[in-house]
Amino acid sequence: MKRLSVLFTCIFLFQYVAFAQPEGSSFDRLTIENGISSNTIFCIHQDKKGFIWIGTNDGLNCFDGLEFTVFNQNARDSCSITDDHVNSIAEDDQGNLWIGLWSGGLNMFERSTGRFKSFLYDSTDSSSISSNNIWTVYIDRSKNIWAGSIERGLILYHPQSNSFRKFMHQPSNPESLSDNSVSVIFEDRSGNLWIGTENGGLNIFDRTTQTFKTFKHQPDNSNSIASDRINTLFEDDHHNLWIGTIDNGISVLSPDLQTFTNYPAGNALNRLNCNNIRSFLQDDNGIIWIGTDGGGINFFDPVRKTFSHLLHDPDSPKGISSNVIFTIYKSL
Repeated sequence: MKRLSVLFTCIFLFQYVAFAQPEGSSFDRLTIENGISSNTIFCIHQDKKGFIWIGTNDGLNCFDGLEFTVFNQNARDSCSITDDHVNSIAEDDQGNLWIGLWSGGLNMFERSTGRFKSFLYDSTDSSSISSNNIWTVYIDRSKNIWAGSIERGLILYHPQSNSFRKFMHQPSNPESLSDNSVSVIFEDRSGNLWIGTENGGLNIFDRTTQTFKTFKHQPDNSNSIASDRINTLFEDDHHNLWIGTIDNGISVLSPDLQTFTNYPAGNALNRLNCNNIRSFLQDDNGIIWIGTDGGGINFFDPVRKTFSHLLHDPDSPKGISSNVIFTIYKSL
């Protein structure tokens, strides 16, 4: 059996799953009482050595299976993390962790020294990072380090020159990035680089021409993307791209990149129960786990094309303890 790690606004959980259906699922909870720095958790990453790294609103946590080590900002230590609000974690081929921070720029945790190196915006240096507000970090198959900022575009870091390239929205250029707030970056198995934005829809980046193609919601086209407000991206076993939106459920883009199938929330028992989608994961049985902001965990059966739901039950100590699911992660 695989182990699934599920992070909530208030809970860090490990789940052992023996079957696809939510009935009978059991959760063990790890909270501040177990040593984690905060019950509000935004991201998870398991590194090459097996340690679980957890980004919270009160520091970066490293879990070895028994205990937590917490990294907090220390104004007296220039080699400490530069902000306690951790949005995103990625790992390079050297085992270094790249960390996107709410107001502390981009940090790199160097495994060989155990120290943090910070990349901060400098108005006097055109080669510096363009923003200290980093929403997401992603490392692609070519080892490029990408960061999505809040209101300052898409950022590409070049380690060789220690410099940054910025991609910004240009109103007069339809092939530019569609919005300057980048919420998610994802590379699919075909090597396509996708950029989800807060208000500008979905972008695909052409590495050859260095231009962007944008997919936006069209009210008169039922096969267009469901919303221009994107939270999360995921590719399933059949190469469909799943797009979680902030306000209108899920869009699924076919592998030929031509057609969107949309799943808005509805009241029927077999429909999605929340329009704000935060995370996706596909388990070994092919079931898609969907973390929502208010609707607990939804499960999509790709054969039946139906949804089921797992909600917080205050009378169940082994159930989920929040209906806000920020991240779902399957450990290695």
